[in-house]
Amino acid sequence: MLVSRKEFERLYSADLLPSSMENYSIGDIWDWQGFLTQRLVFCNENISDVFMNAVFKQKLKDLPEVNGNLPSIDMTSDIKVDASATIPILRDIELSNSLDVKSIVNFSFGNVMGKNILDLRMEFNQELEKLKSNNFAQYKKKIRDNNIALQYWYAGDVNLTIDRQINDTAKLKLKIQELGLEFKSTVNVNNKETIVIQSANCPFAAQLVKGRDL
Repeated sequence: MLVSRKEFERLYSADLLPSSMENYSIGDIWDWQGFLTQRLVFCNENISDVFMNAVFKQKLKDLPEVNGNLPSIDMTSDIKVDASATIPILRDIELSNSLDVKSIVNFSFGNVMGKNILDLRMEFNQELEKLKSNNFAQYKKKIRDNNIALQYWYAGDVNLTIDRQINDTAKLKLKIQELGLEFKSTVNVNNKETIVIQSANCPFAAQLVKGRDL
């Protein structure tokens, strides 16, 4: 099953992340900044830091990725609209530096997995109520008006199909190799090359909940 980025966001209440790192963890604090054009910004803090609970922080980090039989996500139209687009889960590879975006036939995230708060939700709620009771000012400052990541989605692979009659892929593949990422490449009889990049360590989207709505 293949769905568009917009359909994925609608179905799963997800927001596409502008950047990604391997150390993102459930409970991360994010903020929507800007007025006319809002952008999502990572606050470099986790809600467990506000709770001042190192044990709970480790539990959040240790939550496993779960294969939920989620659909693959077609990003082709997004990448064609934004020629400067990056692939956050591939450590910010900027496609326009390596390819003519017109050469991209298909761009999708596959083998999608997720991490979520469910197994720790009771403990999470207890810590949140404790903070509200003992230090409401800190709750108001750090949590109430920010957004908390309660779920992250990861792509086991990123699929790029490129028309080699328009663009050679050598530069892109060299960049992928320089980043130490694994990939497989095949070329069909129409001279279209499919590159499948293995990248499950960095999330590409999150379910963000306003602190006041937790």
